[in-house]
Amino acid sequence: MDTTTLRLDLGRRLLQAGVLPFLFGLLSGFAMPLINDSSLPLSRYVELVTSGIFLAGVGLLWPNVNLSPTGMQVAFWIAVGVTYTHWLANTVAAATGIAVVIPAAVDFRGMTSGEVVLSLVTVGMVVAAGGGGVLFLWGLRTPRSPLSRKKTRREPVSHLAGNIIEEEPHRRFAAAP
Repeated sequence: MDTTTLRLDLGRRLLQAGVLPFLFGLLSGFAMPLINDSSLPLSRYVELVTSGIFLAGVGLLWPNVNLSPTGMQVAFWIAVGVTYTHWLANTVAAATGIAVVIPAAVDFRGMTSGEVVLSLVTVGMVVAAGGGGVLFLWGLRTPRSPLSRKKTRREPVSHLAGNIIEEEPHRRFAAAP
């Protein structure tokens, strides 16, 4: 598979991966009245819709990414993996009542084992998202994509609509030899 085909294929897959949480987030809005804690479903709804919009936006920008095939696949899986892992970690935390804390000083004393695991997953997601963002930004640095226009030198046009320039008007009525 050539780079252009891979680029367009991964962009389409990112759009698909973004539409899924977006639609699931919209559908989860119907479940809000069924759950007693009103902040939980609202936060899940907003998180899913925002994550879906993020992935769809990355998918729309993806054809402009100029990376090697391996770099494109790494950035693709980081974007999808971080988005879905974030959703899964927060859903597990909400379902079990565990507080997800990003440890500022890596001090795990006083935390339960579930809080430690989810905090480490969150820190890993932040690091991966930062690396993926840098990789994505690096891929946007040059305009070598199917959507970018190739700069070509334009030749002067001898005639334009409504403005005809005749270079040699005296030869127009010359007799044929």
